[in-house]
Amino acid sequence: ARPIAPGERHVFEASIQAIEFLGAFCLVTVVAEALGPKPLQVVLSLNFLSEQALAVGSTLPLKLLPERLRVFA
Repeated sequence: ARPIAPGERHVFEASIQAIEFLGAFCLVTVVAEALGPKPLQVVLSLNFLSEQALAVGSTLPLKLLPERLRVFA
């Protein structure tokens, strides 16, 4: 996770729908009005989830990084 500065572009609020623990990392399914009806899956460290006290139902700001996106059809 990288800090998000105020006013940065491509930032939106997302709501956590599900968390799948994969050892030191978690596959987190989120939904956001900015993305439409389809969920998005992001990989977050277990430490980040714990430090931010995130759980299913929590909201968090996300920033799309084009160089880190993977699209599966």
